[in-house]
Amino acid sequence: MAGVGVLAAALVATPSLLAAASPDPSPTVASASLPTDSLSILLTNDDGYSAPGINAVYDALVAAGHDVTMVAPLTNQSGVSARVQFSGTTTATHPVAEDDNIWAVDLTPAGSLLFGLDVVFGDERPDLVISGTNVGSNTGFDTNFSGTIGAATVAAGMFDIPALAVSTETERGKEATAAYGATADLVVDLLDRGLPLLPRGQFLNINYPLVGDGHPALQGVRYAANSQASAAAFGYDDSVDDPATEEIEYRIVGARGTEPHAPGTDAYLLREGWVTFGVLDADRSVGAAEVPAVADLVRALNDEPTPPATPAVEPLPTAVKRGTPAFVGTRAIPDGSVLKVRWAPIADRSLKTVKRTETVRGDRFRLKAPRAGRYLVTVRLDGTRMARDVVRVK
Repeated sequence: MAGVGVLAAALVATPSLLAAASPDPSPTVASASLPTDSLSILLTNDDGYSAPGINAVYDALVAAGHDVTMVAPLTNQSGVSARVQFSGTTTATHPVAEDDNIWAVDLTPAGSLLFGLDVVFGDERPDLVISGTNVGSNTGFDTNFSGTIGAATVAAGMFDIPALAVSTETERGKEATAAYGATADLVVDLLDRGLPLLPRGQFLNINYPLVGDGHPALQGVRYAANSQASAAAFGYDDSVDDPATEEIEYRIVGARGTEPHAPGTDAYLLREGWVTFGVLDADRSVGAAEVPAVADLVRALNDEPTPPATPAVEPLPTAVKRGTPAFVGTRAIPDGSVLKVRWAPIADRSLKTVKRTETVRGDRFRLKAPRAGRYLVTVRLDGTRMARDVVRVK
C-alpha cells in the first residue's frame, strides 16, 4: 500500500518519531500504558465494515497477534457524529464468510459500539476501542461531525475504555489508493510501543497524510491542536416549489471550506506531510474560572455578592520591538502600583539579565525592552509572580 516504505524510512531516520508526537518528547514508551501483546480490541468505523481503511487495520492487527473483533456499520455513516438510536430494531450479520469476528450492524458508529459492548462482548470489556482508519481525514472543526470521532468519544467518555481514532487523508476519486496500509502499520507500531493510558474521556486522534504522486514527502509525527476551520461548507438551493402544499424543497449543496487553517494546527500540518497526533476530550465543559463573566451571572441570579477581583497581569506579548512602546494590561491592580520586571536572556551569553520597575497606569503598564534577543520575562507585584512568558525582542 502507498506510503508503507516512506513510513519505514522515516522511522529508521528518526528513532524517536512516535515520541515526538508528545508535547514533551522524552520517553518512547509511556510510563502508564496498555500492554503491548495480545490486546482485546473492538474495531469500528463510520465508513462501513467493507471500507478499505478498517479492513487494512483489521488485517494488520490480527497479523500482529491481537484479538480483534470488528463491529462496524452495515452502510456508510459518515458525518453522524455520536448519534445513537434510542428505540426500534436493528439487524446484525457476519458478512464475511468463515470470519465470525466481523459484524455488520445496521446502526451508526456509536450505535455499533454500543451493540458490540452489550451483545458481542457482554460482561467482558475490550482492552481498547479503535475507530478507523477512516477514509479521509478528521481534523479541525470537522471532528465535531465525524462518526469516527463519535465512536471513540462514547468509548472513552461513557465507558472509560481506552480509545483511538484513526484517519487517512484521501483525494476525491482516489479514495481506494490512500495510505491505509501505512496507517495500519503505524497503529501496530504504536501499540507495540505501549499506547498511553489517558484520563477518562480523553483519546488520541491520529491523521495520516497523503504521500507520493506530487504530495509532500512524509515528514514525521507532530502533536497538534485542532484547527478551528472546517474543510466543508454548506448551502441550500430551492429547487421545487409545490403550491399545493406550500412546501419548498431545498437541494443541499456541499462545497469546500475556504477559511484557512492556522499554521501549526492539525489540518495545516497534515497538508505539509506530517502525521498528526492530538488528544480530544469527551468532557466539553469549561471550568468557571475560565469564564468569569458566566460565573458572575450565576452569582447575580442567586443574589450573591461578587467576590473581590484577583490582581492579575494579562499574558505578555510573544514579541516586542525595541524602541517601540509595548503595553500589557492589568486587572484589579491599583494605579501607581510598582511592578518588578526581570528580563533573563535565553541561551545567549552575550546578553545580560535586566531588571526594571514599571508603574501601573490606567490598567496597564509599559514593557520596556532591552537589547534584541530571547528572554524569559517575569513580572512580580509585592513579591508575588503575576506573569512569566518567553518574549522575543526584535
